[in-house]
Amino acid sequence: MQPPPRKVKPAQEVKLRFLEQLSILQTRQQREADLLEDIRSYSKQRAAIEREYGQALQKLAGPFLKREGHRSGEMDSRPSMGRGRMVFGAWRCLLDATVAGGQARLQASDRYRDLAGGTGRSAKEQVLRKGAENLQRAQAEVLQSVRELSRSRKLYGQRERVWALAQEKAADVQARLNRSDHGLFHTRTSLQKLSTKLSAQSAQYSQQLRAARNEYLLNLVATNAHLDHYYQEELPALLKALVSELLEHLRDPLTLLSRTELEAAEMALEHARHGAQATSQVSWEQDLKLFLQEPGVFSPTPPQEFQPAGTDQVCALELEGDAGGMAGDSSLEKEVQRWTSRAARDYKIQNHGHRVLQRLEQRRQQAPEREAPGIEQRLQEVRESIRRAQVSQVKGAARLALLQGAGLDVQRWLKPAMTQAQDEVEQERRLSEARLSQRDLSPTIIEGVVSDILEIGTAASLGDSSPLASGT
Repeated sequence: MQPPPRKVKPAQEVKLRFLEQLSILQTRQQREADLLEDIRSYSKQRAAIEREYGQALQKLAGPFLKREGHRSGEMDSRPSMGRGRMVFGAWRCLLDATVAGGQARLQASDRYRDLAGGTGRSAKEQVLRKGAENLQRAQAEVLQSVRELSRSRKLYGQRERVWALAQEKAADVQARLNRSDHGLFHTRTSLQKLSTKLSAQSAQYSQQLRAARNEYLLNLVATNAHLDHYYQEELPALLKALVSELLEHLRDPLTLLSRTELEAAEMALEHARHGAQATSQVSWEQDLKLFLQEPGVFSPTPPQEFQPAGTDQVCALELEGDAGGMAGDSSLEKEVQRWTSRAARDYKIQNHGHRVLQRLEQRRQQAPEREAPGIEQRLQEVRESIRRAQVSQVKGAARLALLQGAGLDVQRWLKPAMTQAQDEVEQERRLSEARLSQRDLSPTIIEGVVSDILEIGTAASLGDSSPLASGT
């Protein structure tokens, strides 16, 4: 018999998948680096060949042009040789074309030499490093969500075991009461007191189990939503930006090689045009799409499934009213209020952030060159804040959907919060237009607005944990 497969923790499984993704990206980068080195070596050798060939063509045509100059003078004094002048004129055009071809080869040699010196790896490595850092940052956030899910599941399992043990003890004492089995150390009264005490403990542990289960379910849908957002939105966007920039470093040398060949050799024009056509017909978007599909590791991982602990069979959010006869669950209602407020805040961060990005782009186009790095940094910070708000919005929407499916009136809190957020966004837009009409685009005001967005976004990312499972 084959031993059963080892059970891998969800966080470890996701981490291994992410490491495989990074490994494939590095493998592709190595192949492209080798291709760049081949292009550089080819251009260097081609430059030497073109220079030698161009000089040889000019050296070849020189003596014939001198001889043709003397012959042309003789033909000009002999009008009867008009037919001959046409023959020698064609010959002179051929010689001129040879000289022009030699000059074109020398110019092509210079362009090949420049191309050989301009295909270094430093810019490409910098692009890859930046893209890898962005990808690792997004992966770290997903791993954090999966780890939070694992912690909540662990707490849920612990609470279930404590509750099950309390149930066994209470059932044992009740059975002894039913049999009137007092023993030597207990009376019927003491057993009744003990039974009452164990029943109260069992009820308390049941409440703790319900809170832990609810937290586990909320974290489960939030983590699945985060994973789905990562594979559907963040990963394709990061890879598209990274691969597109990397392809730029390959497309430019390839295009220059083809163009140089077209301009340098008229005799091989059809071959050069074919090379240029082949280069121009490459669909970079299709290349990116095939790259995303080819490895297989960039396809979404299966959603996380709820795993009941022990003998617990409940697999959905459980309200207090379901078991204790109360009309609602105050802890879950607080969750609804908390995440509707977060949804409104995320909405404002994204809308406000997009307007600030437009202002910063305008300022970057008008600002001096020395201010460009600082403005670019602020742009990146605002984009990161918007991205965090999008992730928070996706996770919060999943939580609210689960809470609404459990029977809580989510719209009662969500509609007023979103209406207020939209009103505030509209009011801010009008104030912004008023400032723009007064040409009030001073750096101080923009920096203040950017700081507000970053503070709100940071607070949102730090407050992404739920207190449900920590209650008693």
